[in-house]
Amino acid sequence: MRRGQINNKSLILIFTVALFTILSYASDQYLIRQEDKFRDLNIEYNNLRTKIISYTSISQSLDDVEIEANNTIENFLRKRHIWIKSLILISSDYKIINRKKNKESFKYPSTAEYNIKVDLINDFGHIHNNILHIADKLNSVYHWNYELFKKYFVIQDGETLYEGVGLDFLDLDKIFKENIDEFYYKDIDLYKDILFSDKTREATLANFTLKNWLDLNRFTILLIENLNNNIELIGEDVDYVDELTEEDEKILEDQFVDLKTVSFRKNYLILFSILSQVLSLLFLLLLFRSFLMTKNYK
Repeated sequence: MRRGQINNKSLILIFTVALFTILSYASDQYLIRQEDKFRDLNIEYNNLRTKIISYTSISQSLDDVEIEANNTIENFLRKRHIWIKSLILISSDYKIINRKKNKESFKYPSTAEYNIKVDLINDFGHIHNNILHIADKLNSVYHWNYELFKKYFVIQDGETLYEGVGLDFLDLDKIFKENIDEFYYKDIDLYKDILFSDKTREATLANFTLKNWLDLNRFTILLIENLNNNIELIGEDVDYVDELTEEDEKILEDQFVDLKTVSFRKNYLILFSILSQVLSLLFLLLLFRSFLMTKNYK
């Protein structure tokens, strides 16, 4: 076709077809960029969401440990001194006028003194084991979350090592030594060995004097007091994790808004690209029709 055969109408149609073709192409290219942006934002969003879920799980785990610690304390405080007071009332080491009468008030008078001593040993053992279990739970949380709890780690010879919290909650030697003036007998092994040897328990039941039982009861109370002093540590860590969670939740909300914005933009670009292609084809058909009409006219 010679240039002279293209009239003004054809030129306008050619320009219009080219315009909508370019617009369609530009929309597709911009759409590809928005797809990449949406994918990156979606990855960031899901990663942050996973992080928040992890924080929530850690906070819940610490909450559970704190509740367990409080329950251990409260359950003991309900019966604090009950066994030792009962033993004092009926102990053969403690000479009181009403000892026999007091003993008869128990359901099984003949074994009352023995059973009370067993209860004192069991309380000591149960408190020790509960605190050990609490410390183990805390260690499992802290040890696997270095980025959150760096304060429980130390650098030694260039290596990062988990220091742990076990000794804060259950250092028997330290607790005994710091309160040694409160004990009649200053040998911790008399009481510590009860925790690890059945033979020692049997010997304890046979040989302990009332002062020994008073020491054992006091040691149990000191374990509870030490646990209570360390509960604040758990609460502080829960608050710390919750603060991080709140900060990330705000960021997550902003990212969700960005995702919605990009998603809407993508949809509009898809519609605009389709519309541009349709209009481009439409004007191309009109251009062909114009050529045919011009040819027939001639």
